[in-house]
Amino acid sequence: MPTYNDLSADILSMAGYTHDDAKRSKNSILFNIGIAIDRLKRERLEKGLRNTGSKGLTQMLTTFLIPVNYESTLNGRGYFDLPGQVYDIQQNGGIDYIVYNRASGCKDNLVGKHFSLTSPSAVDGLYHSVMQRPRPELPYYYRGRYNDGTTLYTDRVWLMGIAPALQSVEVGLYLTVGDILIKDPDEEIDLPPDMVLLVKNMVLSLERWAMAVPEESLKNDGRDRPVGWSARSLPPTTVSVNAPSLNEQ
Repeated sequence: MPTYNDLSADILSMAGYTHDDAKRSKNSILFNIGIAIDRLKRERLEKGLRNTGSKGLTQMLTTFLIPVNYESTLNGRGYFDLPGQVYDIQQNGGIDYIVYNRASGCKDNLVGKHFSLTSPSAVDGLYHSVMQRPRPELPYYYRGRYNDGTTLYTDRVWLMGIAPALQSVEVGLYLTVGDILIKDPDEEIDLPPDMVLLVKNMVLSLERWAMAVPEESLKNDGRDRPVGWSARSLPPTTVSVNAPSLNEQ
């Protein structure tokens, strides 16, 4: 896979930004690359989950073994902090699965048991159901914020029905790009190879728009536009994972 440096250099060359006094810099290209990758990864993830579930999304899934903590101010409720930024998507909140593992400290017959997704508003109803009541054999999870009065925690996953001795869980997450500002341009691009062209097209479209806007209105406030004036260029169109380049093979 190419690095972020490789892709940004290619885009700079194609856009003609090869001189020292170029109006656009490598940093601006890298910023747009981060935006494009995050946008396209989320689109592919949501489409895949709608159509086939997580079967075809293994390249986007990262597995972690995460320690479980207990919040004393909430009657010892179990939770863990997400190890990175994940996509907050409707289907599963960016969490593909949570399971007991052999390091969890649970009974052997629970190893591999999956947690079910729920919501804070549904938890009370679950506890009043004989069949669905949270318990070690039928655990649940949901994402939720927590404010202890001084600090707001936004990356917590709460675990319902677990045994107090539970030490850790195995979790599969769909991580975002994280910080859109790419810190190490020499890293390989974290993206399926077939999506590199889509990222390149999207960034070039953004760059064309960035360069066209100042030329169309020097004052950039509309006062110098004559009667009947219309823009010569339009905002960039949305690049989709359904782009023809993916379907014309």
